[in-house]
Order: sequence, then structure tokens, then C-alpha cells
Amino acid sequence: MSLSPAPVIPTGRLSHSAQPTLESPDGALLSRPWAADADVVHGAYQDAGIRK
Repeated sequence: MSLSPAPVIPTGRLSHSAQPTLESPDGALLSRPWAADADVVHGAYQDAGIRK
């Protein structure tokens, strides 16, 4: 007997949907999917000073 519940949403069901973005009321902060910045973050971590 598995102790894990069955998934509510089938795996992959949302993979073709656009990911949401959230903006603060004053417009100063925008939260977006992390994958959009993956290359930039990877590049930044190549810098030894940032890794420290």
C-alpha cells in the first residue's frame, strides 16, 4: 500500500500552458518563471567572486 496520494492534476497537464508572472502593486517587482533567466544565472555563477 502506497502512502502517497494520487495526483490531483495528471503529470504534464500544465506543461503546455504559459507560466504566470506576478507584479507588485507599485510595479517595482516582477516575478517570472525562473527558466527564462537560466542562462544568465548560469553565466553569473561562472564568476568566482559570485560563487564565493
